[in-house]
Amino acid sequence: MTVAFDMGEAEQRDKRQILLHGKSRLAGQILAREEQSLAPFRLILPFPHVIVTVKSRRRNSRRLILCSSNLGFPENHVSYRYPKFLPEIIQLSRPKEPEPKITIADVARAAGVSPMTVSRVLNDRGGASAETSQRIILAASELNYRPNPFARGLRSDRSKAIGLLVPDITNPFFPEVIRGAEDAASAAGYNLLLSNVVENSKREEELIETLLRHRVDGIIVCSPRLPDAALHKALAPHRAVVLINREAPNEVAGTIVTDYETGASRAIDHLVERGRRRIAIIAGPRSSFGGKSRLVGFRKTLAAHGLKAQGIVYCDPTAAGGQTAAAQLLAETPGIDALVCYNDLNAIGAMKACRAAGISIPSQIALIGFDDIPTAELLSPALTTLRVQKREMGEEAVRLLLSRIATRNRQHGIVIVPELIIRETT
Repeated sequence: MTVAFDMGEAEQRDKRQILLHGKSRLAGQILAREEQSLAPFRLILPFPHVIVTVKSRRRNSRRLILCSSNLGFPENHVSYRYPKFLPEIIQLSRPKEPEPKITIADVARAAGVSPMTVSRVLNDRGGASAETSQRIILAASELNYRPNPFARGLRSDRSKAIGLLVPDITNPFFPEVIRGAEDAASAAGYNLLLSNVVENSKREEELIETLLRHRVDGIIVCSPRLPDAALHKALAPHRAVVLINREAPNEVAGTIVTDYETGASRAIDHLVERGRRRIAIIAGPRSSFGGKSRLVGFRKTLAAHGLKAQGIVYCDPTAAGGQTAAAQLLAETPGIDALVCYNDLNAIGAMKACRAAGISIPSQIALIGFDDIPTAELLSPALTTLRVQKREMGEEAVRLLLSRIATRNRQHGIVIVPELIIRETT
């Protein structure tokens, strides 16, 4: 075995070696203290699990003693003289080897039964007496047995995992949906695998395929951006599917849909009641199913009041998108007295654009959002919006998905009607 000390940059021209008996060379790191600074050493040593101690006997002796009890060498077996470096006590050891995985056979041996009996008991399939069951559970606990969920999924054709895709995890609408879905999945003994689409339809398609390869039992897709034909094709191989904020045939997916048309109609009725007549629309993404439904409601209700939209601008569903869209409407359509927005983030951006233009809310322009995210009531002025029960939406989506996993095509659609929350911007 060879031990080499690399004295660092300052001593690159003066390398020396300590020779020990043997042939193996393994790398490690130690630090040595120079008279005025710390200098790095490279220690090429030890066998697996060996502890190496490097120390100086006396500060003035300048002797380096290498002790290696685990190698069978006597203490102080080798000494090395070097005038400048006085190492402190350092210990070096290899990381602990991982503990062997406990298998169902180990539990069976400990409990004195067959692996099949252990499997039946741990999977709640019966077939054993109360005493035997207790013995198996105790043995599994003492051995810290953890079943392999992937192997169990292969045997049972169930992974106990479901996928959830959201278009943008930074949008405050979706964390509440995720929380509701997680609560419901956990209560049913399922794990939730979350994927962020980042408003990219190509990525959405890829993630649907990825979740299929991970053998999830079913998936929930929130506000999908793919067109119908591509979406249905991507979803077809999955065992069970639920779509949030998108309609689909029953054979493709169960659906949880917000009645955006009714919500949009309530928003327009409210503005007209407040005397607003020149109403413009920030319509969100062109590809949004919910956005299209909102527009239908806006146009129908405006027509019912003998009005028409003063302007419609599409944009990203973000505050920045809303700000840009509002600035465009304010520049192109002077005199508008109300803005109805695709979501609350767009409304927040529109509020910023109005302030930048010196327009007062609500005395000059009324403003309505959609979703009722937590920030909406904290704004000044507080935002009038349409509330969607987001956590309940996530919970219902999981319940519907589990029903379809268990019995394929059962309940198809759930409709959620938004509630108008009147605050200070109208």
